[in-house]
This record gives sequence, C-alpha cells and structure tokens, in this order.
Amino acid sequence: MTAKLSVTAGPTEPPVLEQTIGGLLKEAAREVPDRTAIIFGHADPALRREWTYQEMYNDAQRIALALATRFQPGERVAIWSQNVELHRILSQLSLIFAYWSDPPPR
Repeated sequence: MTAKLSVTAGPTEPPVLEQTIGGLLKEAAREVPDRTAIIFGHADPALRREWTYQEMYNDAQRIALALATRFQPGERVAIWSQNVELHRILSQLSLIFAYWSDPPPR
C-alpha cells in the first residue's frame, strides 16, 4: 500500500474572525458589562456564583498584571488551585492577557 497525500478544505462561510479570546472578553465587557457571562452551579443555591463580563474581565486583568510583573514572556508558569472550573477559566484568561495582549498589562 502506498501512501497518498490528501488535501481537503473546510467551509469558507461564515468567514473566520480575526479575534482572540481576550479580545472577545474585552469586547463583551465593553458592550454588555452587566450581562451574566458564567454561572458556577452548586447543589446549594447559596453557593452558586455568577460573574458578569465586566467582573470576569477585571479579574482576568488583575491576575494577568500580577503574572506579567513577576514573569517574562517565555517563562513557564504553573498554576496550582483547587479543582474548580472558575479557577481554571480565570487562570487561562489571565495567561492570555499577560502574554498575548497588545500591549501586555504592566
């Protein structure tokens, strides 16, 4: 059996947006700051937590600034936190803002 090259192209509609995750969050925080962005559920309603787009953006920026002032681009960063979705999401957003924003928050 001989190997053959295969070429395929995906759909061209809708067009790909030239937008970053950080840019999308920043845009949402500007356009609909008080709209709920995410709800972390819990069996006990008193323990549920909601974040608006503005709150998520502010928290991600705050953490990104802390990371950017302590680490240089290219350094490895490990984040140790509880196994909670919120921590993971904010950590990922913060790393995006700290290292891939233009300009980085410093």
